[in-house]
Amino acid sequence: MDIEVLQKQGEELREELHQAEERFRERDLESQESLRKLYEDLTRKNETEKDLQGQIERLRKKLDQSEEALQAARHDERESVENIRNELNAERRARAEERAQMAARQRELKEQLVSVASQHEEVIANRDGVLAQARDDAREEERTRLGQVIALQQQTEQQLAALQEELRLAHEETASAVRKERASIEADLELARRQKADADAALGQIETQLKQLMDERDAALVEQQSVHDQLNSLRAEVEVARGLVNAERQGQTGDPIRLISELKETRRNIEIAVRLRTEAEAQRDRALAELEELRRAQGGVGSKEDQITPGAGTVSSGTAAIAEAENKTGRGWSRKAGMVGFVMAVVAGFVFWVMPRIEIPPLPIPEAPVAVPAAPVDTAAENIHAEQQPVAVKNTPAPGVGTPIASPPVATAEPLRPAPMARPTRQVAEPAQAPVADNPAKPVLVAVRSFRDTLSGGDSGPLMVELPAAGFLMGSAGNSLNFDERPQHPVNLSAFAIGKYEVSFAEYDRFARATGRSLPSDEGWGRDDRPVINVSWMDAKAYARWLSEQTGHQYRLPSESEWEFAARGNTTNLFWWNGVMSTNPANCFDCGSRWDGTRTAPVGSFQANSFGLHDTAGNVQEWTGDCYHPNYQNAPSDGSPWQSPGCTRRVVRGGSYTSPLDSVRSAKRSKYDEDTHLDNLGFRVVRID
Repeated sequence: MDIEVLQKQGEELREELHQAEERFRERDLESQESLRKLYEDLTRKNETEKDLQGQIERLRKKLDQSEEALQAARHDERESVENIRNELNAERRARAEERAQMAARQRELKEQLVSVASQHEEVIANRDGVLAQARDDAREEERTRLGQVIALQQQTEQQLAALQEELRLAHEETASAVRKERASIEADLELARRQKADADAALGQIETQLKQLMDERDAALVEQQSVHDQLNSLRAEVEVARGLVNAERQGQTGDPIRLISELKETRRNIEIAVRLRTEAEAQRDRALAELEELRRAQGGVGSKEDQITPGAGTVSSGTAAIAEAENKTGRGWSRKAGMVGFVMAVVAGFVFWVMPRIEIPPLPIPEAPVAVPAAPVDTAAENIHAEQQPVAVKNTPAPGVGTPIASPPVATAEPLRPAPMARPTRQVAEPAQAPVADNPAKPVLVAVRSFRDTLSGGDSGPLMVELPAAGFLMGSAGNSLNFDERPQHPVNLSAFAIGKYEVSFAEYDRFARATGRSLPSDEGWGRDDRPVINVSWMDAKAYARWLSEQTGHQYRLPSESEWEFAARGNTTNLFWWNGVMSTNPANCFDCGSRWDGTRTAPVGSFQANSFGLHDTAGNVQEWTGDCYHPNYQNAPSDGSPWQSPGCTRRVVRGGSYTSPLDSVRSAKRSKYDEDTHLDNLGFRVVRID
């Protein structure tokens, strides 16, 4: 009778255990899906945060340039007005001297006239009879000389009137020139003020968006921790049930107590880890408060810009001090963010190390288990910010335990502005990639030829490099956290030709003048052989269409797959140069070139890849013909541009002079609206016939 009761209880326990396992699997799958979506959101928000940071830097540089131009214009205005005043004073002194000379001459003539008259009167008085004729002659001579004096005086008055008229005209011309110059300077000042106001407004909007993104990221991290806690609670319940069943099967009455004791100890460890994470978040909040206080201080200094006087030379030094303080705060935030990531990684590793120590019976393997991929090894990121890397904890199952569920990696907080560091020798290895099916030995590919098409007016088109038909693996491997670069998939390309260099200002300006378009700004860095910037996707597409009309061949923007194949240069690493160089052959924020983070470099300034293509990493981002999709699911496998009806966001590739090293990888993707104009965004073209 007892045996039947025990068997019945055993059956009930087995049924409950089966139901608990089913609930656990369902919740586990839901948790894994939620984690995957959270990681995708975190990655997307981190990318947006980086882009916004780059835009903030560019707006700040433009603001500084506007202030310098304003100061120079004021200085030139003062010098011009002072020179005009000096010329007017000199002209007045010269006219005064001439008037004084004329007055002295008149007095001298009058004195001579009086002297002659007196002499004649004396002669007449002494020689009344004898000198009568002489008196008449004298009077006649006197009248003649008086007429000459009057004529000379009239001539002098005419010359004086002419000189006064010239002086008046010169004064009017000078006043008109001063008014025009002043109006021009005031217009320039007003334009500079409007540009500064627009830049301040854009900066405020970007900072607001950045703060919102940080709040959303914090909320996502809290939600992620909540999912972890629920998952741990479910595991603990299942493990207790398994332990009880196992104890009843083996007749070990002490096992349930031991299991409950270990479960309580595990929960205490989890509480300790949660407390550590809370302390780390408090440190992060304090760092954010310090950064916000510095930004308010910077806003207070900027509000006094309109009060600058010619002698106010301390403004630039105050701005520099604020920028230096903000850089220091950025470095402090970077360290604190790294600490947060480290603590979270230790917590996750400790929890998943303790759980497998409890003996449980084997579980059936789910038909389609969902495993969150582990983070790829990126030693370039370790060299730049070693303190931000999560601690990898290996989850080794105990004997008799089923296939463990991979523990999700812990997302680390991105610093607002990475501080430049010394550039050690970088050795970057991309995760291993499987070879294309039926192609175990990858052939060495080389460019077929280089050529230029002739335009209808006799000029030459861009220098093109023809690449052979080939297949390659596009994207990043399955253990990469860059979800928009997955899944890695084979692509078979037909032969095509791609620009050896990014399209330059000289090439684009020829098209703009021929079609009546406005010339894009070069930001004062120079045109000619520098890559064209401040062009939208529509501008780039119009240039390719114009090339097709001029040459009779079919030009267009490269597809994503064409661009990545050409940029990789027949390699499977993160960068075409294999990541083993003391100074990277590219222009990026921390690549080691003299243009880093400040401006574009002339095209062809760096070493070419194995296909002979220049600047596929860094310098300027490049438009492609594809619509942006969040991943490569259902992407074309023939290399054609991936389009979607009504899309307005396009993929850009290659990174720029403002991008960190990790963002100039061959597989890195970004997105912008079609009408975006940036000083770090250009393009190159392909020919497909």
